[in-house]
Amino acid sequence: MLEIVEVKTKKQLTQFIDFPHDLYKDDPNYVPMIFMEQEALLNPKKSPFLKHSEAIYYLAIKDSKIVGRIASIKNNNHIQFSGKQEGFFGFFDVINDYEVAQALLSKAESWLKSKGLISIQGPANFSTNETVGVLIENFTEPPFIMNTYNFPYYVELLEKYGFK
Repeated sequence: MLEIVEVKTKKQLTQFIDFPHDLYKDDPNYVPMIFMEQEALLNPKKSPFLKHSEAIYYLAIKDSKIVGRIASIKNNNHIQFSGKQEGFFGFFDVINDYEVAQALLSKAESWLKSKGLISIQGPANFSTNETVGVLIENFTEPPFIMNTYNFPYYVELLEKYGFK
């Protein structure tokens, strides 16, 4: 059974941060973010971004195991600057399972709609000052600084959901 749960506790936030380490544990090209850096970025009490904007985090759990994560992001500065009622999803990591990806993306999209936003962009980890997009080639090379890293199947999962 698949369940999408909102991250509400410190333990869940740690699981949210740590999930990519489990997902990519056998991938020699994966370079994790420093835990303290990511915790400060995601923590509403510490994050400069969350002083002016909103984000909610979700974990996908299937058969008692974490199989994905996503953040739904309302960037108020972007909305004010662009005039566009669009939100973002980010911190998207998932096993190669469309059911899981679809459930995570739908949950993120639903939260954004509940905030009055009419479109969704991503992946973008808060803003263009952080990592944006997905890797579409060069999966056998070490990542570059400030670039995303993901498995090749992410492109297929996102396109199947409707992203381009």
